[in-house]
Amino acid sequence: MSETAGPNIICFLTDRLHLGYLGAYGNGWIGTPAFDRLAGESVLFDRAFAATLSLPELTDAFWTGKEPLDADRPTPEKHAGFLGRLFAKGRPTSSSPLFTLLSAAGYRSFLLTDEAEVAELGRAYFDKTELLPPAKEIAESPEGCAFFRCMTSAAALAARLDRSGAPFFLWIHMKGWDGVWDAPLSVRDGAREDDADPPPYDGALPPSFEIPPEGDDDALRAVVEAYAAGVRLWDMSLELFLDALARGNLSDRTALFLGGARGLSLGEHRRVGTGGPGDLYFEETHVPLLYRPAGGPSEAIRSFGLCGPTDLFRSLLRLAGGAPKEKTLLDLASEEVDSIRTELCVTQADASSPRQGVITDEWFLLRDRGRTPPRRELFLVPDDRWNVNQVADRVGEDLLDELERKIGRGGFT
Repeated sequence: MSETAGPNIICFLTDRLHLGYLGAYGNGWIGTPAFDRLAGESVLFDRAFAATLSLPELTDAFWTGKEPLDADRPTPEKHAGFLGRLFAKGRPTSSSPLFTLLSAAGYRSFLLTDEAEVAELGRAYFDKTELLPPAKEIAESPEGCAFFRCMTSAAALAARLDRSGAPFFLWIHMKGWDGVWDAPLSVRDGAREDDADPPPYDGALPPSFEIPPEGDDDALRAVVEAYAAGVRLWDMSLELFLDALARGNLSDRTALFLGGARGLSLGEHRRVGTGGPGDLYFEETHVPLLYRPAGGPSEAIRSFGLCGPTDLFRSLLRLAGGAPKEKTLLDLASEEVDSIRTELCVTQADASSPRQGVITDEWFLLRDRGRTPPRRELFLVPDDRWNVNQVADRVGEDLLDELERKIGRGGFT
């Protein structure tokens, strides 16, 4: 890579990665040493949220900077594939300022994913898109699971792109727990804390059920232990990926964002899984995210600034040489900046969704216009990250109305 070129940029997101199961976010039960070591060299964003539970809308927000609650946002257009862009002298056909800037700066953009929906969207933006085969059944060994296969492919691709000498932008999206749970049964069984615990969930399809009022501790524990086994495998495969970057001397020349696309309900609010459109509670919208700058390990920083997918978009724009008007995640690495926005709106899908919410430094208001009469739930932003302290019946209507007006503005602050 030329000394005057910008850094390589890798964004690595895993869908349905539960923030509460990572050591760097306070989990002491599941060992995630690779993620925790990376967090020790990075800016860890403690208050990153998915603005929508719709994967196409979320992905489009990452790549175009358009908020899901913007009623005027365009839908992604269908564009010519790689050969079409090649004949157009490499200029992207997408109107996204990010990809236009990347192309002008000499970046080659590549999307690697095992999610067909993301791959289809990516063909409108990236120079090349590769769709990996998703998991279809429970793996017989850790090396056969989708996490290992995807991260092995990602490491090989990064090395291949680096050999060309030009900077690259690599986006990796792993289907994660939104698809087949393929962790081997032997690994799931090893996740049990006690031999007296029930056997872990042994299915391949993602579980989805409501917990009855009288409770079903065995069913929940079985799912949690199966999920924990998957998190351990994810972390082991992450270590292989990071080691490969280090061996290829890529770490010092590559800016890395790593985290989750959407969260997952694992017993909070009496739900398990992803069935239905989602409830927008914190377990589904609160996601892990970290940023390790190019140039090698740095001092760990934990940022409590509120941020969402369009903030990642603006950060990528700046790394590629642009000058966005708004502050970005990169500013949160500075001791002088502790906030880049005061509110963030979330929605099930888009501006027409009946269920929407707004998150501020103090409050989380969730409104449901699909009920008769419409329902509003209000939560104090909790210290332990999970919004279970419903206080709507203890505050005045004026506060609820003011927060609801923020949803109407789309959280554009």
